Amino acid sequence: MKIAVTGATGFVGSHLIDRLLAEGHEPVALARPTSDIRALSSKRVPVVAGDVADSEAVRRLVNECDAVINLARAKAHGRSPPHEVTSVNVDGAQNVAREAASAGAEVIHASSTAVYGSRIAVLPVSENSPVNPDSIYAKSKLDGEFAVNAENRKAKILRISAVLGPRCTSWLGLFRSARDGTLRTVGDGSNVHHPVDVEDVIDAILLCIARPRSAGVYNIAGPASLSMREMVSLMAEASGAEPRPRVTPAALVSAYSTAGQLAAKIGVTLPRMDSVLFLNGHRSFDISRARSELGYNPRIQPPQAIQRTATWYMSQGLLKD
Repeated sequence: MKIAVTGATGFVGSHLIDRLLAEGHEPVALARPTSDIRALSSKRVPVVAGDVADSEAVRRLVNECDAVINLARAKAHGRSPPHEVTSVNVDGAQNVAREAASAGAEVIHASSTAVYGSRIAVLPVSENSPVNPDSIYAKSKLDGEFAVNAENRKAKILRISAVLGPRCTSWLGLFRSARDGTLRTVGDGSNVHHPVDVEDVIDAILLCIARPRSAGVYNIAGPASLSMREMVSLMAEASGAEPRPRVTPAALVSAYSTAGQLAAKIGVTLPRMDSVLFLNGHRSFDISRARSELGYNPRIQPPQAIQRTATWYMSQGLLKD
């Protein structure tokens, strides 16, 4: 199959390109002129220059493609201002879905479990649970889902949990802090997280391609959740250090999180809010719909996913003192 991929130069996108090639598909990538496309070029993957907001570029991308996988995203921290987050995560998502529909291509859109909020009272969360986006990024991903559905009711929308694995750079600061003993848990660290390894995410995407009649929203997470306390210990051990847990009072973090959520409603992100929401998060996900309708069966347990990530960091010299 000829398959269009946005976000192909990113962490998940690079793994997807590798698997598509290994399974005999013909990927074609969309990349901004400023993106590093050397890995794509070395694999002889055709590249269309442009971004998801560029209708003409997306039209060229999807031409004669059987499926379009939209992995492009902009986070609301770092170098991505709010207007860029909306441009990529909402307007860009709608643009991709519109052009794919015009070309008769199947749409697989990567959303995020962030749409449910960072702290959830009733776990695990199913696709029918209430959504409660509590950050600019989460709001943009939910709006992106609405935009995609407005263009194509047959789209598959994957709400993907926090992703681990080789080439993942977004967790590097957490691993370094866990190694150095500076990563704090909130209270006793009993709040839970439900990460997923990148290889399981790619499995989910390929299953979507293999089952064209399925449609709707699917939670994509790993086979099990674990407590924040366990996660910090596993990250420290995988990085070659003894766990040295440090605690921040839960009331203090809760107050800051509440202030951050209020600020997000007016388009303002407080300093380190993304990290605070993560460390204070309490989330696990029901993946039974993906199991039954897609055949999704995540294989990589959280300790293995954490170890795979740390091993890659060390191989790249990223966890040196």
